[in-house]
Amino acid sequence: QSVKSQCMVTRPRDSLSMMAIALIMVGGVTKGTHASHSDPGAPTGGPYFDLHVLEDPTARCLDGSPAAFYVGRPAIATTKWLLWGEGKAWCLSDADCAARAQSKDGRGGWTASGWPTVPGALPPTLPWADSPCFPGQTPNQAWGCQLSNDCTRNPAFCTFNMVYLKTCDGGSWSGNRSDESGVALRPGATPLYYRGRAILDATASALGKLGITNATEIVIGGGSAGALGVYLQLDHWNRTLNPNQDKRVVGLPDCGFFQDWDNNSYHQGFVWMQSAAGMNSVVDPVCRAAHPTQPNLCLMAEHLSPYITTPLFALQAKFDSYQIPHICGADCTTTVQKQAYGDALVTKLHATVLNRKGNGAMVDACYHHCAGYNTYKVAGLTQAEAVQIWYERGAAALPENGRLFSNATYPCAACCNPPPARPLRDHATLA
Repeated sequence: QSVKSQCMVTRPRDSLSMMAIALIMVGGVTKGTHASHSDPGAPTGGPYFDLHVLEDPTARCLDGSPAAFYVGRPAIATTKWLLWGEGKAWCLSDADCAARAQSKDGRGGWTASGWPTVPGALPPTLPWADSPCFPGQTPNQAWGCQLSNDCTRNPAFCTFNMVYLKTCDGGSWSGNRSDESGVALRPGATPLYYRGRAILDATASALGKLGITNATEIVIGGGSAGALGVYLQLDHWNRTLNPNQDKRVVGLPDCGFFQDWDNNSYHQGFVWMQSAAGMNSVVDPVCRAAHPTQPNLCLMAEHLSPYITTPLFALQAKFDSYQIPHICGADCTTTVQKQAYGDALVTKLHATVLNRKGNGAMVDACYHHCAGYNTYKVAGLTQAEAVQIWYERGAAALPENGRLFSNATYPCAACCNPPPARPLRDHATLA
């Protein structure tokens, strides 16, 4: 049975109702709610993120199933919003995307996990305040606490409306294929949808009907491939959600500054992604004009960052445990080579992200990938503390004007030690 025929179910509430799950139509999405929630449009104050399945027929995952996101609302209504993009890497060829579309963990859609007959990779609710911080994740998948409503873990954003953007497009929301049938057909292969940009735009439209139109502050964040999505999509989110430019919009990418390093076919994979024969990925128009013969470069943070105009604070591991084996690869087999890769990353961040006034960055020296919001320290501050200072008081209130870089060399086991348990200090005393 083809992926297309499997995914023509656009109203999964009929199947899910057999499992005693309430699904409610709100603002162009099918909404799953926990039984204790009575008003899906109002702040719940409860411990759940509620599922919203997009009904826009153009907003499709790789496997053709409808894209989705989760919303968590605080007990006290607010006009502040945090959008957080899930990671799970990318697919960098048709074959890679076909395999991804059949993954049961949802990285290419929900059908392989049994949804909508069973919740599978898309349960109707996700826990909010329990440990670990990210909703629905197991401990070895937890990448941080930016989505926590615990103010000791997430002091800057714990009272915000929170949106968890599920990844299922394989391209950090950049794909833009749209043939007449709605399917990018490959002879003898699984039909695929490359619709990342359509998912983003449909999500923005749905969030408008859920109240983000009245927002005063919007933070666009994400981890890993979701963080690359922040670099790629931040200005587009700003234009889309903030058409009158009367809201504060900032970016918070966590471990998304993947270097352009041509090992393990990484660079060539992004060439395919941007090509018309691949995902036909949308890139920033100003960056594209600067790289007319290689627009694929604008899918990489080091080339795109000089053209991002929306303020951002970059969280990054200097010795990134994903990048070193998967991107640097054979060039990072020795300690000296790993040190050189980390040094190159720091140099590029300084030359790009930090070349714009008001931006900030925190780069620690632990060998890790994400998962450090309340753990690793630079200049005596955790990421959570540094982000709070930057967000509330600006880069100038931080040490080194918000350029927080660890000088430790690889390997640095001491850099990975978690801080001692203690109450978080008031932001006004942090410096």
